[in-house]
Amino acid sequence: MRAKLGALELLLISSLCWPAFLSGQSPPSIIQAPSEEESHQLQPGGRFDALIYLRSSENSSDGSTPASGTANGSASRRQPSLDLLRPPSEVETASLMPGGAFDALEKPKPPPAKPPVSVTPPVPVIPPQVAPKAVQKAVSMADGSTYYGWLVQNNPQGFGLRLYPNGETYAGHWRAGTRDGIGLIAKAGKTTYTGHWKNNRRDGMGMLNWENGTRYAGQWKDGKMEGLGILAQPDGRRTGGKWSQNAFAGAETLPKEFFANPVFRPPSIGIKTFVTTSGLSIKGILLDASGGKAWILRAGDRKEVRLQTEEFDSATKALLAQWQTYFRTN
Repeated sequence: MRAKLGALELLLISSLCWPAFLSGQSPPSIIQAPSEEESHQLQPGGRFDALIYLRSSENSSDGSTPASGTANGSASRRQPSLDLLRPPSEVETASLMPGGAFDALEKPKPPPAKPPVSVTPPVPVIPPQVAPKAVQKAVSMADGSTYYGWLVQNNPQGFGLRLYPNGETYAGHWRAGTRDGIGLIAKAGKTTYTGHWKNNRRDGMGMLNWENGTRYAGQWKDGKMEGLGILAQPDGRRTGGKWSQNAFAGAETLPKEFFANPVFRPPSIGIKTFVTTSGLSIKGILLDASGGKAWILRAGDRKEVRLQTEEFDSATKALLAQWQTYFRTN
């Protein structure tokens, strides 16, 4: 760029000096620094701060032009000073400043920015969650009881029967190791509670038998008598109506279908005799009767026996049917 400017300056100077040379005049002073006033006119900071002015050799240092004599002694006409360059205008000065139009000529223009390429991230592959497998088997629990039934990760889940060291037996549904759903408790061959459970507490419709012969049949909430129900005492008295927090809250007529609930007719659990059509007799505890099969814990050697339901006689089939109806009750 600087080389190009030098060539242009030389060409311009030659064009101005050549006529003076032909006419016999002394060439003008080629290079002279601008005066202080001219320097102020040029905006400082631009690339062309040091622009050079061509001045006539006749110009004096004080700005006056002396007269030159001719051959006949007459004074020659005053030669005008040659101002090769004029001070730039305000608009031109702005162009000469760094970052102006001339600045841009020397700097290569940056390539146009490429539009961002949108990259669609791959769809994450989430492996399907596999539910823990339920298994049906017998296990010994930490409290000394033995559980026979369905388990998920060694926790009772689904239907199962549990034999406790104190002689109690719970047969019913479980959720995450707690009694939840329909189930009954029996001890010494007698049912103490039959009905619904929630989080190990009596909750819903159920019937409780006390050792003194008192019986309550009705609704429960969080382990307490709550709602409609009837209390039967050994001396024959009956108290029916509304209950709240285990206390009688007022007489109220119970609907006829109240006692039609299957939870009030539980199957008998404990040691029984199961007979097949082929004459085989098995004495033991029924652990489960579902899916067309019966799972029995034999009383003598505590060996587990599994048989098809259709293999039993009619009396045993009726017992199995009652079992299935009760434990399917919602």
